[in-house]
Amino acid sequence: SPQDQGGQVGLLFGASAFDEAWVPENVTHYTVWRHFDPSGTAIAEVADGNWEQVGTMNALGLNGYAFQAPTLGNTNAYGAFESCYFVAAHTADAGTYWVSNVMCGESEDNLAPEAPVVNGMVLGAGGVEIVWDAPVEADYAFTMVESDQGFSATVSGDTLVVDGTSVGGGVYTVRHVDVNGNTSAPVQWVAGAPAGADIIVLKAGWNLISTDRVPENSAPAAFFAGLASGNLQMVTGFNGGVQYYNPSGLSFLNTLPQLESGRGYWVRVAADDTLEVQGAALPAGYLPTLEAGWNLIGYTPQAASTPQAFFADEVAAGNLQYVTGFDGGAQFFDPNGLAFLNTLTALRNGYGYWVKLAAGSNGMAPGEEDETTPNFDVVNGRSAALAPFAGEHVEVVDAQGQVVARVPVLAGGYLMTTPVFGDDPATEAVEGVAAGSALRFRFRGMFADQTLSPTSSMSLHELSLSFDGLAGQQVALCQSANGATGATAVDGAAGAAGALGVFPNPTNGPVRWRAEVPQGAVAWQVTDVTGRRMAAMEGLSHDGGIWEAMWDASGLAPGVYTWTLWVDGAVFAQVRWMRS
Repeated sequence: SPQDQGGQVGLLFGASAFDEAWVPENVTHYTVWRHFDPSGTAIAEVADGNWEQVGTMNALGLNGYAFQAPTLGNTNAYGAFESCYFVAAHTADAGTYWVSNVMCGESEDNLAPEAPVVNGMVLGAGGVEIVWDAPVEADYAFTMVESDQGFSATVSGDTLVVDGTSVGGGVYTVRHVDVNGNTSAPVQWVAGAPAGADIIVLKAGWNLISTDRVPENSAPAAFFAGLASGNLQMVTGFNGGVQYYNPSGLSFLNTLPQLESGRGYWVRVAADDTLEVQGAALPAGYLPTLEAGWNLIGYTPQAASTPQAFFADEVAAGNLQYVTGFDGGAQFFDPNGLAFLNTLTALRNGYGYWVKLAAGSNGMAPGEEDETTPNFDVVNGRSAALAPFAGEHVEVVDAQGQVVARVPVLAGGYLMTTPVFGDDPATEAVEGVAAGSALRFRFRGMFADQTLSPTSSMSLHELSLSFDGLAGQQVALCQSANGATGATAVDGAAGAAGALGVFPNPTNGPVRWRAEVPQGAVAWQVTDVTGRRMAAMEGLSHDGGIWEAMWDASGLAPGVYTWTLWVDGAVFAQVRWMRS
């Protein structure tokens, strides 16, 4: 039987040929018999068994019947155990009955104990005391406690243990185990953690984390400074779009300027490590503004909670569509699905979670969300052939010819960090790029010699594109929608008349844009690499000729930004520039 504690199996049996009311000496009821054998060894014939009656069912003229029969033991971590049964069909005459064949099967305990709620204290006389709440499961057996300093203990019938070998520090891992060997999710407690600190244990590879603290400096380099030198490989976030940080890459290709309170983040490390985050505590249950579609959030309460309880309001409103987590493997929760198919049963402090909403708390209505998903890869790199074409884009094209991403070209031919989204796991439709698909790169109608097979596992693909026939092409002027000639997006300082320029570039303060613009109504805006608007000005007019705008960019985080100019409601030009 699925998702139970074991101790029973489902028996299916066909009706007797005499299970009809009009048949003389018809079958009136069925009895279920179990072979008694404490060793759990299968048998094949009724004559080989020692039988006890475990159930009775009335005959109703049905084609088939089912019966949940108790077993003597479970197949579990300690070995296999089979229980054997037969069914007898009875008439009103006690001496007239029929016996079925023998069938043997196994029951399994599919449910592990809930993760423990752990606390502790450093003892004044030396040592560390670890305590946990009493488990509620009827089949709970014992608790395992281990520390990274070599201490281990198995505790039964108590809810605390003292590590007398500790000098006041260490990371303790606690797990509950039931009688069938099922082990709960591990919970870690750090002894001797400084006041105001959040301790997050990282495993080699990817980790989906969050913190309940607000650090003084949330820039990635400062946030992860406490990790072992060279251990941090990559960090990705998601706030309306993918954010990316590579500590060993070029800084201007990073799109994650800082870690935001209440958000979740993917962190990849080369080896096991411990992250310590100091700062003021966030309120328990704090959530950032959530959008329609996918959100990557943190979990700030100290005590674990079920997804149903934590998102009770969203579930009641029918707004919660999906929650996923990651702890060595993907975990899923569908509030509208079958409960026993959900593998995400507890939200825990220090972990991050993907949450999909039908409508966001920012007022965004259903259907207005971006076509983004939790599954993506990341591309960046450089193409020497594209150096003259800064400000344009390389199109990422799938096998059907659809453009699935557009990679901005920066000064020097660098290709800006860009996500390529995979399929959304919460929908039946395949709206993203399937893992293993062959993607191509197109620029001005020409395809590069390099292809890409995405994995949708946040892998970084470093590109080095070349295009046959591109050599000798120049940056051409483009036509705006109203027919006027404007400049294509070009990085760097202003050059010849008619060219669009931005300077100084990069800048850490005031920045000036310049373009030759026809007469008309003028508007401009500044956006970051995810498309979020950072500043804008509308309602301007221009008599034609050289047009300039000044703006103070000192309030922006370091990164790459796009300035877009409109004339009479049509995009006239764009330029990318850097805030250093």
